[in-house]
This record gives sequence, C-alpha cells and structure tokens, in this order.
Amino acid sequence: MCKPGTYSAAGASSCSLTSAGYYTAAGASAQEDKCPWGFYCYNDGSNIWREIPAPVYSTGVSGKGGYYLPSITYTSTSVTGTMTACDAGYYCPFGDLKRYPCPAGHYCPASSALPTPCPAKYFNINIMMTSLTDCTAN
Repeated sequence: MCKPGTYSAAGASSCSLTSAGYYTAAGASAQEDKCPWGFYCYNDGSNIWREIPAPVYSTGVSGKGGYYLPSITYTSTSVTGTMTACDAGYYCPFGDLKRYPCPAGHYCPASSALPTPCPAKYFNINIMMTSLTDCTAN
C-alpha cells in the first residue's frame, strides 16, 4: 500500500507521486482522482487540496464579474488558467470560477456578472434567456 499523495498503477511494483492536478483518496492508493473544481493539487506528495489563488482567476478581469475559468493547467510548481467572458444565457459572479444558467424571470447577455431581472409587468418562465426581448409583457 502506498502512502498518501502517492499511488501504484495496476501491475506496478513501486509507488509514484500523484500527477499535478490529482490526489489519492485516503486508503485508495491504486488510482488518482482529479482535484476538485476550484482547488489544485501539486504532485509534491502532500495530498492536500489548495484553493486556487486569486491572481489566477482575477488577472485580466479588471475587478469585475462576467468571466469564468473553463479550465486550469497544473504543473508541479504552478497553476494557470485563462478567464473567459461569460456566454449569453449565463452569469458569472466575480470571485467565482464557474458560470451559472440564467434563472427564470431574468435575462443574461454575454459577460453578465449577475442576472438582470425582467422589468415590472414583464415575465419569462424559461431559463438561460439572453436579452430583454425574451421578457414578455403580462
């Protein structure tokens, strides 16, 4: 059995450090598991999840929301990712790495940090609407 932060691939006679971006679940040293979203895992044998540091997801965003992090690249010493403008029909709050479907009663143009509510006396029962024209008068 391998110690935490290492694993032994099927048929291997020795243990290896987990790959960058992966960890080894407690008591399960035969496989690596992908590090949870919003965290990174170095291949340093520590087997500890670390939160993605703010510079990774705030660089180039100018202090506003409307961006998300679709993928992250891990190396043994760094974590990098490129923020992407939020797609129409989604909103991407600042400080969050994900995008969320625009809720009913709202619309979300591209690069929305928050959903925009339909005006008074208008409604929309669908999710992921993209413009004011998706709101219908009562």
